[in-house]
Amino acid sequence: MTTVPTFDARRRANSYMADLSMSQVTLCALVDMPASRLNLQLRYKIQFSPEDEKNVIDTLLRLIELRDAFTPLVLDWDSPDFCKMLLKSGVDAEIVRLGVESIFRERS
Repeated sequence: MTTVPTFDARRRANSYMADLSMSQVTLCALVDMPASRLNLQLRYKIQFSPEDEKNVIDTLLRLIELRDAFTPLVLDWDSPDFCKMLLKSGVDAEIVRLGVESIFRERS
């Protein structure tokens, strides 16, 4: 997916969620935010607080980093339990990337 560079948190969050095929419900579970508040923020009805903006964008960027590290494996990025487990584990994306590359290199 091609994204347009922007500083607008709403646009970035929607773009990142689409890139991950992630629902708002999953994101709400990951950032401990009521679904109604996130929905209003993403639809430009209310402003993101600086804390919410940072939490949402940082979480999505971390998941994109991990998703890229797990490529070519296809994982369910819309599963709150799976994403929470990965985020809480503190797994290093570079170590994952090296591990996945070594698995597929051995198979070639």
